[in-house]
Amino acid sequence: MANVKFHRRARQYFKRLQPSLQNTIKEKLKKLAEDPENYPEVKKMEGKWAGFYRIRHGNLRIIYLYPQDKDLVLVTHIAPRGDIYKSR
Repeated sequence: MANVKFHRRARQYFKRLQPSLQNTIKEKLKKLAEDPENYPEVKKMEGKWAGFYRIRHGNLRIIYLYPQDKDLVLVTHIAPRGDIYKSR
C-alpha cells in the first residue's frame, strides 16, 4: 500500500472543495493507494506531463506522480479540466 501525500497547491485546492466532493476524492485516493499500478481509472500522461498520471472525477483532474521505488502517490494538482493543462 502506497502513502498518499499532497503538494501544497493540490492541498489548497482540495480544501476549497465541498465536503462531499472531498470525501469522494479521498475514497478514490484510498483505493488508488491500495494498488497504484492496477487502479482502473488511471491514465499515464504524455508530452510535457510525461511521468505523471491522472484520474478524472467529473470535470476535475487529479494529477499525481508515482515513483515506484518510494511507494508514494504524490498528488501535485487538482483542478478543473480547463485549468489543469494550462498550469504546466
